[in-house]
Amino acid sequence: MKEEIINWLRGPRPYAEGAALYAKYGTNVRMKVVFRQCEDSTLRGMLAEELRRLSGLSGAELRSLPRMAHAPHAESAPVQPEATAQFTDSGKAAPASPDVVKKVVTFRERFPFLAAPDCPDSLKILVNDMFTSYGKWKDARRALLEMPGDGDLTEAARLAETVVEEFLADEAMWKELEYYKQHHEILGEAPQMRRYRLESEITEMTDMALLKAKNTAKANLSKNEKRLKQTPEDKGDRIKAYQELIDKWRERLMLINAEERSRLKNA
Repeated sequence: MKEEIINWLRGPRPYAEGAALYAKYGTNVRMKVVFRQCEDSTLRGMLAEELRRLSGLSGAELRSLPRMAHAPHAESAPVQPEATAQFTDSGKAAPASPDVVKKVVTFRERFPFLAAPDCPDSLKILVNDMFTSYGKWKDARRALLEMPGDGDLTEAARLAETVVEEFLADEAMWKELEYYKQHHEILGEAPQMRRYRLESEITEMTDMALLKAKNTAKANLSKNEKRLKQTPEDKGDRIKAYQELIDKWRERLMLINAEERSRLKNA
């Protein structure tokens, strides 16, 4: 089992083959139905995560796994769907996965800088967000796994999306803590810390650099708003991409304006 799944994870990860692997080795009937009948980016991510768990790989081991254009040959029988009764967790917990957050007692021992006077407040807030994200992940995953075999596919897809989103959010926040522990600097990749890093960057700008950044933000915001208006409604991916850019430049412009007001007030 482990070799088959790892070979799939090493390769291009065709969704149908992954769904068949989960049908063969997974132990939750509802998830087998969801993977077999539906496919989108959220479910692809969830499928890879569930197969990672079944393989026993940690999250770090998966990220370091060499990827190949073609899946390696495996000496195994063809995958055939089969039904089993009940879901039970298997495999090692990933260092960055929500499972690790359950070790509350050792959490602050692992990150002693959280109690240091110079620890940024944003990191302390991040820890609260991390536990909140874990709670959402845990609740959504339990609800998904407990769904009956004939449950609503739309609800299953919604729960699957929550599971993947909260897992990725938790992983990003865990990475922030590990990075600060090693470098005593903010990484700035998790959404919460990205804003903190952006605020720090803007605060350190000279007046001339701030004006230039403001003009750039306004130009990019206007450009992407126009592109969004011209995009046909059936181009969902393009609409999403433009909206993300609009949100990015709007946030940057808002922070620049706030910094300008602060400087005028303190002048």
